[in-house]
Amino acid sequence: MRRKLVLFLMLCMCFLAGCGSGGENQSGNNSEPKKEEKEVEITLPADFFEEGMTEEKLSSIKEENGFKDAILNEDGSVTYVMTESVHKEYMKDITQSIQDSCDELVNESETIVSIECNDDFTNFKVTTSSESVTLEESFSCFGFYMYSGMYHMFNGTEVDNVHVDFVNVDSGEVIHSIDSKDLTEE
Repeated sequence: MRRKLVLFLMLCMCFLAGCGSGGENQSGNNSEPKKEEKEVEITLPADFFEEGMTEEKLSSIKEENGFKDAILNEDGSVTYVMTESVHKEYMKDITQSIQDSCDELVNESETIVSIECNDDFTNFKVTTSSESVTLEESFSCFGFYMYSGMYHMFNGTEVDNVHVDFVNVDSGEVIHSIDSKDLTEE
């Protein structure tokens, strides 16, 4: 599970370092004027970046990814401005990465049979051969919370709760449910 979290974080860092594929320029010999696309602004917190982030580094990231702008804010956060089509490609890549991580978890687990999730990664259904939730399965929730948080951060949306149901494969019954909002309640 730890390896999956590290791999997902590496994907996100590739986004920040300019390794993503979403910024490829679409060039062609079409002489028709392009319709002006709406812009999307995404602000990522300072914790996301190495110390010493400079305007020069951001300029390089901006150019490599096809962003319209990359702004270093006073608090150390960075605001990326991009077209809707570039943003859509990044969201598509992030979605695929989350789904791949879930598939890998299933393939490496001795008890998890399948993982299903909704489109915005706020609801997960983990089908398991266990009759009660194992330690591995419990820890998988932290990965789901992180996946959802990353998805929503890059989507520029808030997430109030991530819900996880553990379902026994034989009985089809929910054997345990966990909500991320419960972690912050006293």
